[in-house]
Amino acid sequence: MKINNMIISPNHWLSWGKYAVISLAICIGVILLVRFLYWIIKKKKEKRKNERK
Repeated sequence: MKINNMIISPNHWLSWGKYAVISLAICIGVILLVRFLYWIIKKKKEKRKNERK
């Protein structure tokens, strides 16, 4: 019976919602960070190519 109460209770869903939002925010943050670093590396490579010319 305790398991059913946990599933039905709104507090349980709120706590799961918090974890879902936090994990989603972390994923988005990591993706943006990787893209930003990749963009910086690309810019540096372009500068090096220009210097060689």
